[in-house]
Order: sequence, then C-alpha cells, then structure tokens
Amino acid sequence: ITLNGGTSTVTGNTFTTNTTAIAANSGSGSIANNTITTAAGQTALSVNATYAGTISGNTATGGGANYIFVVGGTTVTGAATWAQVGMPYYVDKGGVTINSGASLTVQPGVVVKFRKTPVNDWTAWLRVLGTGSLVANGTVAQPITFTSFLDDAAGGDTNGDGTATTPAVGDWSGIRFESGATGSFSNAVIRYGGGGTSSGCGQPCAQYAGLDIATGSSQPTLGTGIQITDNVTGIAVSGTGTTPTITGVTLARNTTGIVVASGQPTINANTLTGNTTGITVSGGAGAITGNTITGSTTGIAANGGGGGISGNTITTAAGQ
Repeated sequence: ITLNGGTSTVTGNTFTTNTTAIAANSGSGSIANNTITTAAGQTALSVNATYAGTISGNTATGGGANYIFVVGGTTVTGAATWAQVGMPYYVDKGGVTINSGASLTVQPGVVVKFRKTPVNDWTAWLRVLGTGSLVANGTVAQPITFTSFLDDAAGGDTNGDGTATTPAVGDWSGIRFESGATGSFSNAVIRYGGGGTSSGCGQPCAQYAGLDIATGSSQPTLGTGIQITDNVTGIAVSGTGTTPTITGVTLARNTTGIVVASGQPTINANTLTGNTTGITVSGGAGAITGNTITGSTTGIAANGGGGGISGNTITTAAGQ
C-alpha cells in the first residue's frame, strides 16, 4: 500500500513478503495493528517525514528490514506523531528537519535509530527550525531512546547482523534546536551521537552535540530522567540569549559532557561520570553549580566566558 496524501486508515491487515508493505509518503490518518512478514531485501514500512498520520500497534517479523524507514532529507511540515513501540524508527542520511511552525511528538517507549555516518558522507539527525517544536517525554517505565542504528541494546538487532557490528561514539550527528525552536525532553536517552563534520559539505554533514541547544531562549524544557551517554559532546549550548536550565541530567562516557560556547545556561545538580572532560566553558556567562563530576581527565575546563562556577564536587584519580 502506498499513501500519497489525503486521510487514510490502514488497520488490521496482513502483509506477507512485499518489497515494501506500507509506504506513507504524505497525508494523514493512521497505520495501526497491521501484521507484516518480511523476507531479505524487503522493508516493513517506509515513511516520509511529511506524513502526519499516527503509526502504532504494528508488528513486523521475518528476514527483512523490520523497522520504520524514515526517508532522509525529508521535512515535518505539520503536526506529526511517532508512536510505534516495538518497531524502531530508522532515520536515514540527510536527517529529518522540523519546519518552523511544525511539530514532532515522540511518544513513550519509542526507539529512534540513526544511520551510522560513513567518512565524508551525509549525517543523520533531527533538526528543529525556528518556531518548530520537538517533544519527547517518555516515562520511567517507557523511556524514549535516540541512538545509533548499530545499537542492539535498544529495539533489538535492527540491522540483522548479530554481533558483527557494535555502536560507537559519533555514529550519528545529534538533535539540534535552532534559534526560536521549542520543545521538551524527559525520561529520554540520547547516545552514540556527535558525529559528522562541521565543515566541507554543508548542512547534510553537520556535526552537532547529542543535544545541541541554540534557541536564543530558555527552550527546550529539560525534565527528569534524561540520560546522555557515549557522544562526542553530550550537550552543547550556544547563541545569544540561550538560557536553558540543565539540571538532574546524567552524562556518561562522552568525550565532553557539556560545552558552553555562548549563552547563559543554568547547569546545576547534574551527574557526570567517565567523560573525558566534564564541562567546557569557552564563552557565555552561565552558572555552573552543584554538579558531581567523577572519572574525568579534566573536571571543568574554563577557557573563556564569564558567569560563576561554584559548589561542584569533582573526584579525580591519578593523572586526572
């Protein structure tokens, strides 16, 4: 079945060994409670980010691609919801952009995986433009996960190669909030991001932090239960007037846990464990207080900017 606009309901069907069982290119409606069996070289579902319908309750088994393939380089233009649990979303190279005025809501329990970035090739990412919104509020029982396509610990062995490949720091780019963008995160995991390159081939090769905030405001709202691990940079803050409150976040095994390039963030009561550098400040005037930093070669590197650094607990070992 191919959906090319309109409002369609695709429910309760059985699909067996189709090249692509369901392709949702545009339109809205729902794709729910379908049973899909794939063979090698076949895909369960393919979705253009423009599709504004809800996908939920479907199952896919067999030897093919048992995931929701999200076409890279596509754009959310309306109010989209990613709600499918038990079948990961796979964002291809070129990433997904949420347009100004549009929104993407990721529901609890959803796993979003991103294509691993080859050297000198396009990256995969989520990018929210001015007045666009990204909401990813999981629950304690059903956290939301953003991770590498090679991460079998979340959503299973999506690429179907057993233990032949494993995830690594920088497999994909990250999640970027541009000036004017809004959103919220809670009970969400971001890992293995920060890859790509910051120059040389334009936006498709952009390099972000796992969570990259340049909103020029206090957005996005960061709630409880956020874990950011195994990224090149866990969280980056930049842009005049960018003032997020980053508190209670767990950051582990990132090359750098938090980078403040500009803006005035409040960075308080976070737990940073095993990052090569806990926090780097190169600009801005944020307040860095009450954080617990352990196992870092450098706890806090203040290379510029202003603001205050006080009341942090930093535990070092020999050579740190």
